[in-house]
Amino acid sequence: MRGRTDRQIGFITATPDQFVAPDHPIRRVKPKVDAALAQLDPLFDQMYLEGGRPSIQPDRLLKACLLMAFSSAC
Repeated sequence: MRGRTDRQIGFITATPDQFVAPDHPIRRVKPKVDAALAQLDPLFDQMYLEGGRPSIQPDRLLKACLLMAFSSAC
């Protein structure tokens, strides 16, 4: 089963946007990554069964890998 994106509300009042510098390269890359992952969304839906334990969404995992690559490249 493909997991959902549920946001926790009430614990942190800051958004991730407030922690990223305005000129950081991730700001230019994120819209392109989101567009590419949106195209892969139907494929991801086909890969996951209807039942079972929810998983971490593959687009979140791929974004996390990209973020780690940006962080370690410095």
